Amino acid sequence: MTAPDENGRRQIGIHSKDDHGHWTRHATGALTPAQATPADLSHAWPPPDAQPLDTTGLYDRLVDHGYGYGPAFHGLTHAWKHGDDLYAEVSLPTDPADYGVHPALLDAAMHVGMLAGQDTGERGPLIPFNWNGVTLHAAGATKLRVRLRRLDGDAVTRLDVADPAGRPVASVEELTARPLAPGQLSGAVPARWLYELAWRPVERDAETAARAPDVAVLDVSTGAGAGEPLDGDIPLRARRAVGKVLDELQTWLAQADTRPVTVVTRGAVAVADGEVPDPAQAAVWGLVRAAQAEEPGRITLIDLAPGRQSTQDTVAAVLRSGEPQVALRGDRLWAPRLERARLGEEPVEAWPVDGTTLITGGTGGLGALMARHLVAEHGVRHLLLASRRGLDAPGAAELRDELAEQGAEVTIAACDVADRDALTVLLEELTHPLRAVVHTAGASANAVLADLTPELVDQVAGPKADAAWHLHELTQKHDLAEFVLFSSSASLVDNPGQGNYAAANNFLNALAEHRRVAGLPARTLAWGLWGGEAGMQSLLRDDDLARIRRWGMLPLPVDAALTLFDAARRADAAVLAPIRLDPAALRARADGVPALLQDLAPAVRRTAASGGNELEPLAALGPEERLERLVELVRRRVAQVLGHADPEPVEPEADLVGLGLDSLAAMELRNALNADTGVRLPATAAFDYPTAGALARLLAEEMAPAAAAANGQAQPGPAPAHGDGPVAQDLQGATETLSGLFRAAAAAGKIAEGMTLLHAAAAVRPQYGVADAPARTPVVLATGPRRPRLFCLNSPMAFGGPHQFVPLAAEFRDVRDLAVLPVPGFVREESLPDSLDALVHGLGRAVTGGAAEPYALVGYSAGGVFAHALAGAMAEAGQGPAAVILLDTHVPGAGESTDVWSSIVGGLLDREAVFGPFTAARLSAMGWYAALLSQWRPAELAAPTLFIRADHGVATPGGTPAAVGAGWRPVITPGTTVRDVAADHFSILESEARQTAAVIEEWLAQTSG
Repeated sequence: MTAPDENGRRQIGIHSKDDHGHWTRHATGALTPAQATPADLSHAWPPPDAQPLDTTGLYDRLVDHGYGYGPAFHGLTHAWKHGDDLYAEVSLPTDPADYGVHPALLDAAMHVGMLAGQDTGERGPLIPFNWNGVTLHAAGATKLRVRLRRLDGDAVTRLDVADPAGRPVASVEELTARPLAPGQLSGAVPARWLYELAWRPVERDAETAARAPDVAVLDVSTGAGAGEPLDGDIPLRARRAVGKVLDELQTWLAQADTRPVTVVTRGAVAVADGEVPDPAQAAVWGLVRAAQAEEPGRITLIDLAPGRQSTQDTVAAVLRSGEPQVALRGDRLWAPRLERARLGEEPVEAWPVDGTTLITGGTGGLGALMARHLVAEHGVRHLLLASRRGLDAPGAAELRDELAEQGAEVTIAACDVADRDALTVLLEELTHPLRAVVHTAGASANAVLADLTPELVDQVAGPKADAAWHLHELTQKHDLAEFVLFSSSASLVDNPGQGNYAAANNFLNALAEHRRVAGLPARTLAWGLWGGEAGMQSLLRDDDLARIRRWGMLPLPVDAALTLFDAARRADAAVLAPIRLDPAALRARADGVPALLQDLAPAVRRTAASGGNELEPLAALGPEERLERLVELVRRRVAQVLGHADPEPVEPEADLVGLGLDSLAAMELRNALNADTGVRLPATAAFDYPTAGALARLLAEEMAPAAAAANGQAQPGPAPAHGDGPVAQDLQGATETLSGLFRAAAAAGKIAEGMTLLHAAAAVRPQYGVADAPARTPVVLATGPRRPRLFCLNSPMAFGGPHQFVPLAAEFRDVRDLAVLPVPGFVREESLPDSLDALVHGLGRAVTGGAAEPYALVGYSAGGVFAHALAGAMAEAGQGPAAVILLDTHVPGAGESTDVWSSIVGGLLDREAVFGPFTAARLSAMGWYAALLSQWRPAELAAPTLFIRADHGVATPGGTPAAVGAGWRPVITPGTTVRDVAADHFSILESEARQTAAVIEEWLAQTSG
């Protein structure tokens, strides 16, 4: 503190010195003789009309936002809001000692601002930064009245505190807070985002005589090589094991088997020190974890010690534990949990700079970040950056030059590290000894379980798992100090639609543990989402990112992620997970906190009325009130899965697909509603009943028998279980009759007979003609200023619907209008057109019902035929489209029988596993439209026409890309422009939608000049 100046003002500074003699400045300020005028808090307390605020669980919630207060700081006892002012009472649970105001008491006085709705979001916690006009009026208080007046949002406030009689204690005229940046407190914030896997003992139910549950057991050991020495072609063994489980699970889903499934592995995980996990079996755990995320509560993982056999008692004991993933060692059950990583205090050895560091994927987003980090922060001077394209990769030459300016010798090599021979040559050509490996290479090809194919598994496993194994084997003759594998948190949790990615990355997790036991350097980092443009985030759409945030995972700022990379070197664990979790979002999840994360987001105590599902209270209500409650429930759950804070944007009759519901969101919604009500809805429910009101009516219909039984009303027969209502019976009937017969025909190779069966079923359904064709209401999926606007027609296959265009629409948001004209008849309440003309007439009315602006027609698969026919009819009426776009549209060749459908029926039935058993309405409509295709005659269109061809044909689970092929011909009329995309018939609108959208946009720009 300085001497006073002529005005009595003194400058002050607060510093501290560490054990090494280094000084750190913490604060600067000035002391003046002037005192602030205190607020008068001696009047009525609390102020009249002040609204009480609930303080229950406040300090649990503050932990979620980054504030870890100890017991002495839990001082807030009561709080109120009056206009823009906040009032509180705080107390000190300890002696104030010699403080003017005890720090814990002063800190507690500011907690009311957090209680009143402060949400740190991604900013980090707010901390006091600048104090102005601070006056101490009295000392020694143990209880305070508090008034917090906001001057500029949460960031700038005035604070006044008084004793219980209202006498002034302290005043702060202006207090400015700022968000704490990640890593600002010497790395403390990022360090709490680093986790490791721990195994917790599970209490074993003493009940042993219970009847064995009716469960399908899938034992992975057969033919998978479990327990064998970890040598030979381990990646091949992993593919076989993953392929076997994938095939069995797809069959289980497609057959609508209601039994739960237990998948049994051996040696897939390391529970105790010294255990060596089998990477091939570990890959199965990754796949099945994704399946569990897609089908919650229906699949259980059990890992046995190598050589041990599973028994009914073992399966029963695990199922009774309620744990989704369990390892059995001896007679004890163990369950995995993430916990904060234990970091050593001792300095770690410096990164080796006496040789070469190899970074795979070195020119990609994460690889380039690591290269810059290792050069700038660790002094690496010899870098080998390997990537498939080498110097031809975007930005590769610039990266090399940038690092060279910092004194590094950088070699960029074109090498597919999944190719063992190519990698061998690369390592043999090194001019400096290899001292470190950082494996960041990877690829993603997302697909839900039923859509996964061996081809997609290979596509992801090659650059990730195969390459890691080759690096493991080929570097053992080198004196490595670091061997770091970049895995993904998807290998552990929250991975629906990523079964192949989870399998490949969990292979890496096991490989790191295997190397550690063998005395080799190894560390796997199972990264959460990276911020910026690095990592796989750059491939995600906005709705994907929003979904991940709802699950409770926030992006890691790049600087924090690099700090975590360094911090991980201080941990003993071979597998670490750098993940930025949001505990508040975790607790708010509709599907509950995943078991793996439950120690990190323990449940907040709730009142008894808030627990359990909705079934019992709903069953006690009358039909009308029950339906009202169900509408509220569905709206609330839809809002949650779409990322809305409240259900207001979800009108009861608003189209859910138009609101942004895609296949993953529909699955999430279905799972939440199943858990809420006990009803088992098919995955197509949100598409077949595409409004909150329609879904609520479906639930009410499903619940009606159970509700009647609960209310003691007479039943015509045995009271049905949940999900045995009329709609469920219709679904089950479809499985047992139409769907079952069609599948049997397909399995027997009798495709013609199967299609004839579907057409016959459709013939007895209500139909409409040209005169009474209903106008279809377009489902708007995107809006934007560019013209022409796009009207899309979906495939008339059993899995078709507006949802097929959701991924494509995401690419056109804020670019141009995109709406879907739903093809009618796929819901049992809808009629079918009696002719192609009737269909076209109804669709035409939907187009002309909009604004008179230029439009283009986009048809997918056989829906392109209907788009082509509609374009011709609209042109004849003088209202033709500005353009026509056909997405891999083919029709049976002249003279072909219905046997021609055999080439795509496999892909069709595979998708039944995604959506649940196809209803009679969906299957019969498909049979009807297959026949209508024969009424179409190709004709040249006046409008410019683009045909986008999928050059991979149809990928099937058998791994054979079936060309849309034999007997089919593309709808390419004279004058049609043809563009190829690297996709199959299904992924052209799914994982490759961005590529498809780019082709459309480029062509439209050229066409419109």
